[in-house]
Amino acid sequence: QTENIGSDRNVLFLLGAASSDYILYVADDDFVEEGFLLEVVDLAREGKVTLGVPSNEAVSIDGQPLGYGRDKNMPSRHFEPGLKACLFFAWRGHQMSGLLFRREGLAELCLKYDIENMYLFVYLVGVSALAGPSVHLTQFPVRVSTPTQEAKGWSYGDDGMIGEVFVNYERMENIGFFSRFLLEMKFLWEQYWRYAMYVKKGLPAFFRCLWKIISGPHTSLLTRVIFPLSLPFLVIAKIIQLAVQGQLGSTLKRKVDI
Repeated sequence: QTENIGSDRNVLFLLGAASSDYILYVADDDFVEEGFLLEVVDLAREGKVTLGVPSNEAVSIDGQPLGYGRDKNMPSRHFEPGLKACLFFAWRGHQMSGLLFRREGLAELCLKYDIENMYLFVYLVGVSALAGPSVHLTQFPVRVSTPTQEAKGWSYGDDGMIGEVFVNYERMENIGFFSRFLLEMKFLWEQYWRYAMYVKKGLPAFFRCLWKIISGPHTSLLTRVIFPLSLPFLVIAKIIQLAVQGQLGSTLKRKVDI
């Protein structure tokens, strides 16, 4: 670009400018393996899937593993189009690097529903999982750079940027009221750190975050009611899950910059 138009608009610009059947997004500070690229090329040549989502691992800015990631030990898996695939994949769209899309129709949908926000990949992943076959690619994790917050040009605001995620669920075609609620609750379960991290800033900041989520203009009515009632059970269940997986101690020690 001749001037900085922001990441959201640049993503949409690239989507509209592309002419290939498939597109692959990679952030400038993340790394993909050759084996992963070969998988992606094979999928593109076959032309059957609408979506490919990788596993990932967090690395420092000099490429050293930080000991955590997502889906690294899961087997690769194929999904038929529909809500099940959307529930599995949509929340994973918060991380852009390594996302493979069949391009046809995506730019038009983004224009039609005014999709332009920090987490528009949640939308792209969700609608792609609904539209056609999708695949979870876990053999070659994408290495995602995790700099300190001081090195970023943005913050999580007062609500963990959950409002910017929920607007994408709100604008998905063919998603009913209850399905949207399930997508929101799935995100709040899997991305619990987006509100839990505010505890370190004090209880007022934590409760302000919860209120922002519950009262947000893009939060569905069911989530407004169910989320605050279920929060104690979500916390207990997440603690048990992390303890069983042997990740509770490392999770509590992990630094999260707001």
